[in-house]
Amino acid sequence: MLTSDRLPIYRVDVNDPIDLDDLKKLEVGSDPSLYRIAGRAIQFIVWGDTRQGFIPPVLRQMMLGETIHVTYFTILGERIEAEITLRRANQAIAQFLRVRPLDPNADAVEEPAESFALIAKRFQELCDDLRFTGNDSDYTRCRDLFFRCTETPGQTADSFQSCLGVQPAGTRPAAAQNAPGEAAAPGR
Repeated sequence: MLTSDRLPIYRVDVNDPIDLDDLKKLEVGSDPSLYRIAGRAIQFIVWGDTRQGFIPPVLRQMMLGETIHVTYFTILGERIEAEITLRRANQAIAQFLRVRPLDPNADAVEEPAESFALIAKRFQELCDDLRFTGNDSDYTRCRDLFFRCTETPGQTADSFQSCLGVQPAGTRPAAAQNAPGEAAAPGR
């Protein structure tokens, strides 16, 4: 039986792993809407965008991938790994999104630099580090910027990084560089 204390980690082929537990921590409020655990099943929102013709980066990876590797945890503390073939995922996901199936030879994975999850994780770590600077407003401004940027519609990984003010190395947001009391405006 799965544990509700630790959500799974999944990875498509050799792409960056997606730690659902880290994403769960980004959710604000006491009533989770990103996931639900029911016995042996976990339901997790992979993408909430409804734009016609748009293929989210994670689903694009699945459409072009061969295998999804899942690491999950049981109530007994066991760590179990499983592999699931993505043999017919291209056609199934394309039908679900109402787009044409991708051509593995012509359509590369769309987000070459970094995934949303990795950008969010790095920025969250930075915000967490700001809690120990002695100035609570730094942490508050960092979190406020993060939430404004995550709620901006039509994000790509690049526009998300730009909104956060994260430099290509993915380490410093503009909010941390600005004078006290100033936060980078989303969409800069």
